[in-house]
Order: sequence, then structure tokens, then C-alpha cells
Amino acid sequence: MTKISTVIARTTAIASCALLIFYTINHLVASREWRTSVSFWHEQDSFDWNHPSNDTGTKKDVLFFNRIPKTGSEMFVLLLTWLQALNDFSHVRLRSDVRHLSHEQQVSLVSKMKSRMGATPSARVSFDQHLHFLDFSKVGLPAVTYFTVVREPIEKLTSRFYYARATPRPGGFTPPGGSDAPRDVPPYSTIEECIAAQHPDCTFLPGHSYDLTITYFCGHAPYCRELGNEGAYVTAQRNLADHFSTVGVLEELNLTLAVLERKLPKFFTGVTELYYQQLGGMELYYQQLGGMELYYQQLVAPHRNKNYQRPPSISASAEAALKANLTFELKFYDLVRARLLKQATELGIQP
Repeated sequence: MTKISTVIARTTAIASCALLIFYTINHLVASREWRTSVSFWHEQDSFDWNHPSNDTGTKKDVLFFNRIPKTGSEMFVLLLTWLQALNDFSHVRLRSDVRHLSHEQQVSLVSKMKSRMGATPSARVSFDQHLHFLDFSKVGLPAVTYFTVVREPIEKLTSRFYYARATPRPGGFTPPGGSDAPRDVPPYSTIEECIAAQHPDCTFLPGHSYDLTITYFCGHAPYCRELGNEGAYVTAQRNLADHFSTVGVLEELNLTLAVLERKLPKFFTGVTELYYQQLGGMELYYQQLGGMELYYQQLVAPHRNKNYQRPPSISASAEAALKANLTFELKFYDLVRARLLKQATELGIQP
């Protein structure tokens, strides 16, 4: 490459990064109040704690996004963060390494949520956290609407396997609030090798506890984490019907966005336009970010495979081995997808 070409390439990359930074700042400045804008990367106390409120906020409209890992949840958090200015609500990120809570931890979480709700002037508040289903009405917080997104189980497990081996944030980049500690490279470069070795990353045994999709709909009882537990599946079905207005499906992203706008308009009005005309358009600039390219492409287009270290498909034997003990996970995914398609049909939304 000539010196002129090198200069042009570097200038283009710098300009793209500058445009990306300007774009993000522009959205934050456009929000109703700078202080109510919530950091995408980590929870930020944006409320005025010097003027506490006695209002518990329990009369407000509350949306809880209990995020399921590797389902495109970070993209939806970013959309909510931007939509809060458009739709006049406040979005609050809750951070915790614990997803399966004791009763005392559940009460503590509700207390924290009430503090946030009482402190913000908005009549509507949304929260997000990696959290197994919690019936908030049983711990002092009535009328919470749930929303989340699921992904085809085999695809989700395969994506998690290869993405971990490409490193979660290539180039050593760590978002603010993240850990800079070095990570050991997980063993085995292919999922077939991992399955053959019966490594825990790829082995799912009935009766053992796992952090899989059904748990995020079942709850905090010990049986909810047990793989193959029919009671957990039945409980998850019941909670899906009773508490989740809409559950998105990553493989049906177009329908998910359209249904969200119609079923949860107080929070998601304008989400389709925001994604396709603004967030989706940013993908071009992420291609200039060197080692961070994979991370950002996964953010703006999580329904597409951008990990070029991952093969386009896994072997039939590997797929069969994964499916063998994931019967209820697969059934539940099919149930959620059928529900979304039915909602779209009832609303007159074309696939």
C-alpha cells in the first residue's frame, strides 16, 4: 500500500469514528433531559439524589426487559435507551451478576426499583437486567409488564460457543465498567470437538442446572433451572401467557419490531424506523473500527452471523447431540415463535 493510500485509509477510519461519536452524542443531547439519559454500557445513577422523593413510583407504567444472553438483547437495550426521549419514558439499567435470586434478594431488587421509579419524573419507566422471571406482585410491585427476546436454542448455543472463542470484545476493548482481567481461551476450536470430549460447555445433562431460556420464564424455584423438568416448562408456559405482552424472536426481527410497536406503543413507538433508518445504517461505520468490528456488528445485527471464525453450519451429528436433551427448550421456542406469528396475524402485520 502506498503512503497516500495509507493516509486515505487512516483518514477515513478517523472520520467514521468521529461521525459515530457525533451520532451518539446527538441522540443523548436530543433527550428531554441530559441527566435522564442512561449509559448504554453500565448502570448510571442519573437521578437527583440531593432531592429525594417520597413517591415510590408504584402507580407508574413499568416495563421490565429480563434479558436472555445471546439473543440480541444489547441491541434492544440500545433501542430503549434512545426511544426514551421519543416516547417520554425513563430507561434504567440494573446490573447484577446474580440472576437466580433468594427471597431477600428479590425484596432488595424491588426496593431498588422503587427508588428509581420515585426519583424520575417520567410517568413510564423501563428496566433491563439479566434476571430469571420474578412475579413482582408477590414482592410489593404490582402491574409490571414483561418483555424479552428468545433465539433458536441450537443457534444460541452454537453462537455462544464460537463467539467466546473469538473473544467477546476483540482487540482487547472493554466497555466502561467492564473487567480488564485477562481471559483464558476456552478449550476446543470446534463445537464437534467439544461435544466429542463431553466438555461442560457443550454437554447438557437432564436434571442438572443450567442458565437456559426456560428459566427466564419459569422463575427462581430450584426446579426452574433443571434441564428436562416438565414442571419448569409448564410454569414457563403459564408465565408467558400471564405476564409477557410480547416476546420477540431474533430470527423474526422484522415481525418482532412491528409487533412491539403495536402491543407496547408507550415504549416502542418508532422502533422500526429507528432501527432501519438509524441504528442499521451505523453498521457501515463499524466496519472501520478494526479489532472491534465483530463486537459492534453483533450489536447492530445480532440476527446475522458476523463471526467469520464460525462455520456456516454445524455437523448433523453435533446438532443431534445438542437436541437430544433440549426437548423442552426447543418446544418452548416453537411455542413463543408461534405466539409471535399469531399476534402479527391478528394485528394485520405481514411477515
